[in-house]
Amino acid sequence: MKPYPVFTVYGIDSCHYCALAREILENHGKHYTYVNVTTSPEMQKAFFEKTDHAKQVPQVFVEEPIRGYEVWIGGYEDLRAWLAGKYNIRGQHGEIV
Repeated sequence: MKPYPVFTVYGIDSCHYCALAREILENHGKHYTYVNVTTSPEMQKAFFEKTDHAKQVPQVFVEEPIRGYEVWIGGYEDLRAWLAGKYNIRGQHGEIV
């Protein structure tokens, strides 16, 4: 059985914010999978299709059993808002202190 919630971080190894996203998840004791989107052309294509052609990384998703489907959180700042309980809509969240 999966530990919930399960996060997926799509990023690239040289991305500072991708590393920060993984670090903040670890600091909050959250389970996550990291996907390097540069591993193959197929992975890049799948990433662009899943994220509606996102132009930056990281892009973070979460799967929770209550919802029954995966939710696209957004980037690093959106993840911080999500974990702080100040998340509204991807890219639109309250001030994080």
